[in-house]
Amino acid sequence: MIEPKTKKRYQREKTLVSGWELTERDRDMIEAVHLYRVLGQDQIQRLFFADSASAGAAKTKAQRRLRKLFDHEYLERKFLPVYEGMGRSPTLYVLAKRGAELLRVERGYDDLVWYSSSRDLEPQFLQHTMAIADFRIAITLACKKHGFTLPLWQDENQIKGDYERVSVRLASGKSQTVPIVPDSYFV
Repeated sequence: MIEPKTKKRYQREKTLVSGWELTERDRDMIEAVHLYRVLGQDQIQRLFFADSASAGAAKTKAQRRLRKLFDHEYLERKFLPVYEGMGRSPTLYVLAKRGAELLRVERGYDDLVWYSSSRDLEPQFLQHTMAIADFRIAITLACKKHGFTLPLWQDENQIKGDYERVSVRLASGKSQTVPIVPDSYFV
């Protein structure tokens, strides 16, 4: 008996089912991945699948939709190296070229520029980026729960052009001007 081949997490499905269509939630997930720069499956699940009856159902729904968005090239999947005894690397999602095009056409991101290097993740900054995303998700969900909106969220890249500088005294006794750039700013 021949065993059926299992799909690898990092390989796209070659034969796509016709008739599959993007939902509004799919579009929202693609936009969130762009806005957050990188999101893990569990983070997307918290943002978009909290309405499922159980955590298991939410996880299954999230996996299914994210797999479709990956197979149809709206999102890219990234995996960190796994060290012995650490288990499986979480699936991380970044915007793919087709996702960027969708956001330009359907969501008005006219100046969104996508480069293949946009998908690159710097491991030394990833933990920090994911922690900022966790914080933003907590704020977003808390606002939603209590009927508030977040009209503005600026990340470090948006803030960089307009930051404060302060003078600090170094151990050598010399002074140096350094920027103070917050991770995010929100209203």
